Amino acid sequence: MADILGVTDHLNTILQRKDQDIINAMNRVSSSKKEIQEIRDVGWEPLLEKVTLFCAKNEVKVVDLEDEYYNGYSRRRGSQVNNLHHYQVDVFKEVIDMQLHRGGPS
Repeated sequence: MADILGVTDHLNTILQRKDQDIINAMNRVSSSKKEIQEIRDVGWEPLLEKVTLFCAKNEVKVVDLEDEYYNGYSRRRGSQVNNLHHYQVDVFKEVIDMQLHRGGPS
């Protein structure tokens, strides 16, 4: 998240400057979207590694990513996805996709 927020914060700072012309602003939006897309494409493994190390250091229990995802309602219904899919696709990529789509066309 810090990487994504860093990209968007830098973009916001640049866009608030009065000396930006529209071409430079659009180029910066486009390059920021590319940076965020790269995080989406290759950022899961480094994030998972950081989280795992943090949890081990602080004695925090980590869910088994191969276990079936439980959404908090009913275990009887069964889930179609495991924890890995839920956290990687339904959370990580979904949040990044929201950032990519709210910026407008690239």
